[in-house]
Amino acid sequence: MFSAPSTSERHHQIPFGRCLVIARRSHVTLTDEGHALIDEVLPHHIETEQRVLAALPKERRDDLADTLRALLESLGDTTGPT
Repeated sequence: MFSAPSTSERHHQIPFGRCLVIARRSHVTLTDEGHALIDEVLPHHIETEQRVLAALPKERRDDLADTLRALLESLGDTTGPT
């Protein structure tokens, strides 16, 4: 069950639906333009993330990863570590 997309979502032509069964979950399908944008910006985002996290010692990065994994699991993520 999904709600109708908002005006701003239609304006950007992003197929989007809010899950009415689980309120915090949304379903998004990227357009070809969306995939191209992700391909363009993701490498820069990953570089920035690596630069920021490099300031922490490995033990602190590991602790942060464990904490974030626990948060995801508490929200229903069952994919496990990658």
